[in-house]
Amino acid sequence: MRNFFALLLSLTMVVAYAKDPKKDKEDEDKIPAKTLKSIPDLTNHLTAELSSEREKVRALYTWITENIEYDYEATQKGKVTFFKGPENVLKDKKAVCTGYVFLFGAMLDEIGIEWEEVVGYTNSFNPYFIPSIILDDHAWIAVKVDGEWQMADPTWDAGYIGPLFKESKVDPLEKQEKRIKAIEKKNRKLKAKGRVELKVPEIDTIPEKNYNGKIGFVPDPGYEWFLVPSDSFITRHLPVNPMWQLRSDTLGIYDFVQGPKRVKQVIGDEYREYNYDYKEVISYFETLDYLQKQLFLGDDAIDFFANNYRARAKKYFRFQQVMHIKEMREYLKEALPERESRGMHAMLKDIADSTQAYGKIVDRYESNRHKEMESFYKESFKSTAKCNSSYEDYLSDIKEWHKDAEEDFEDDIDRLLKEASKIELEKRKLKQKNPALAASVDSLEYEFANVSNNGKAMIEAGKEFDMQLKAWKEKLEHPAIISIQYRNRYNQYLLERRKLFIEQKFTEYNRYIDSLDAQLDFNITRIEQLYDDSVKAELLPSELYKYCKQMVVYFKSYQDDLRTASNNAEPNAEQMQLQAANFVYAHLKEAEDAITQARDYLYWIDENLDTVTKEWKQMEKLLKQQLKLNKEKEKFLSEMEETTHKREKDLVKVFEDYTTKWKRSLN
Repeated sequence: MRNFFALLLSLTMVVAYAKDPKKDKEDEDKIPAKTLKSIPDLTNHLTAELSSEREKVRALYTWITENIEYDYEATQKGKVTFFKGPENVLKDKKAVCTGYVFLFGAMLDEIGIEWEEVVGYTNSFNPYFIPSIILDDHAWIAVKVDGEWQMADPTWDAGYIGPLFKESKVDPLEKQEKRIKAIEKKNRKLKAKGRVELKVPEIDTIPEKNYNGKIGFVPDPGYEWFLVPSDSFITRHLPVNPMWQLRSDTLGIYDFVQGPKRVKQVIGDEYREYNYDYKEVISYFETLDYLQKQLFLGDDAIDFFANNYRARAKKYFRFQQVMHIKEMREYLKEALPERESRGMHAMLKDIADSTQAYGKIVDRYESNRHKEMESFYKESFKSTAKCNSSYEDYLSDIKEWHKDAEEDFEDDIDRLLKEASKIELEKRKLKQKNPALAASVDSLEYEFANVSNNGKAMIEAGKEFDMQLKAWKEKLEHPAIISIQYRNRYNQYLLERRKLFIEQKFTEYNRYIDSLDAQLDFNITRIEQLYDDSVKAELLPSELYKYCKQMVVYFKSYQDDLRTASNNAEPNAEQMQLQAANFVYAHLKEAEDAITQARDYLYWIDENLDTVTKEWKQMEKLLKQQLKLNKEKEKFLSEMEETTHKREKDLVKVFEDYTTKWKRSLN
């Protein structure tokens, strides 16, 4: 979906349904050059063969979003960008949001479609939960299609502000297929000669994006914000005038600044109050002339959000512009009272005084907003630095965990070799005295336990051995090293995603970065647990050899018990001896097999540890990249905020300077 960040006159951050720019250029080339210079001619050319209002509106919208470039450079000068009229937008093929709206509006006028400029807030760029720093610095359009007012945002649907890139050239499909066939033919010859075959490339249809490290406007036209339902539009756009929410359950700014998720929760509440008659308000608004509308919009904005003196100052200033600038009056094509007409002279003085008064409030508000924004960035950068530091610590820790695990494995292999040697010796002794011995515990008989307590102790030791061996084998069914590898690879994926979001630089992506950090933190904690607990638990328990030794000791004592029993005319002494020997021998054999399995497992783990080493080295590389990108992001955001602050201060200066000049002309 599209994302947005707002400056004074709206910088946009969007991701749209992509179209083919070559096709757009071809379509434009078909329009006569003379037609492209005239709004009426171009409108007629684009809509002549269309019948429905919606088709005509869409055709005009499509041409604007595909052919008008967002003037990002103009927004970076720290100065107010003045709108010079729709004809100049058509001529320059560049605009900020107001230019998009008024060019679209001028074309709609030509086909008799009603429209209104809508000014408001967006919640993509601003930090959540801080309504005091939000600016009503974006404009979109309300269009009356088939008798119903609907919203559209041609600025956002034209493209986005983001990292600039050039796309690599992709060879035609026929050429790629020809190359692949040539390689396959050569491989058949190489195979016949028993030589190494060449790698066959895959068909490549997606051009690679080569980023140049700069930020700017990226054309990417689409329809995501074209005549969409209010429930969707309001998740990212909040008008300063509630009637343009087009809903009777109006959304407040405090909910809006918390982001789209919160907005959806609020408007989805079935117990919300529906007490605002927006249709009645719009009907009244439509009866007003242009000047009356400016005053209404300014006062209504204050009623909606008490701190919004900026919106009122702008509308009062617009009132003065219309009355003092001839070109604006001519553009409006509306019968308006003359400056010196009865009552207007006094009203203009009052409007001028109010504009200057509100301008001073806006100036104080901007100073506070700028301080809050700087404070937010400071805390945000501090938080990011803390995360980066924790990830560096993690890489250092994982090396230690890794090293400890390798040392544990080496020690364990030495232990297993010694135990295997001792077990082999005990087996040989048993075999020499009892040639016909069983090799499996499955075929054992346990009557020998009835002879003495040593026999019973031997069986108890065997049971403990069996339980320990079973538990160990169950642990091997889900090796911790596989979980470590999985989580390391997932961490690598998360860090790659984090890198992409940091590269975008805008605070809009901070919430995604925060979400990734939470997942990374969970994985890191789990990996530490796996190294500390699970990996060590998968080593062959040393208790197995201890139980083997116990069984051997009990067996020797049991033999003494048998000799005593034999002297006491025990008829089955020889059979009991064989059963007991079978019991001990079978468990020794089980222990020997387990040691072999454990050694193989350790060698297998060792190979996987080498893979893990390579993976965390890749993560280390990713983190170093992010450290650099974070610094670049901090610099970019600080510079961007400084530009916004300068432009807001310039806006106040424009209010004051022009109003002072116009007041003099009234005297």
